[in-house]
Amino acid sequence: TDDTQLLGRTDEVARLLELAGGARSRRGAAITIVGAPGVGKTALLRAVGPTGVRAIDVTAAESEVALPWTGLDTLLEPLVGYDGALTPTARAALRGALALEQRTVADSARVLHAAVALLGAAAAQEPLLLRVDDVQWLDPSSRQAIAFIARRAADIGIAAIAVWSQRGEPFEPWAGVPVMTIGDL
Repeated sequence: TDDTQLLGRTDEVARLLELAGGARSRRGAAITIVGAPGVGKTALLRAVGPTGVRAIDVTAAESEVALPWTGLDTLLEPLVGYDGALTPTARAALRGALALEQRTVADSARVLHAAVALLGAAAAQEPLLLRVDDVQWLDPSSRQAIAFIARRAADIGIAAIAVWSQRGEPFEPWAGVPVMTIGDL
């Protein structure tokens, strides 16, 4: 990606490209980008797409904040073909939460662990970069899932970049996930 398009953001782009490129060698990592509306967080996120890494994009919508698991569904839907690697219990919990089968009343912990297992199975086959924009508008269950995944990115060998605009829900840092604060240029 050509970082000259983002004037004044060379260091940030380099840091994010290094994080994202680590997925090629299963050196996983995660980061949260935080800033006020209009400072270029989304442009920075979109500038990070290294060659040889499959990027999966999620952009949360305020209108879907009340729909459980919507953001997680968008994130995992392209990878559902890897669910054969899951245990039957994990597969059923995940497919139920994502409404791919009969909705089940699986506890969220089971869904979170199944999501991580699915991402791990996918990452074993192809390098993955998760780019999640407007985290503040994710439904609470998906926001919890993205945080859970981000904290385990190193363990499963994926790169995850989440963008939180300082509007809507107040920013809450995720334990163990570095924060890059973006200010005005």
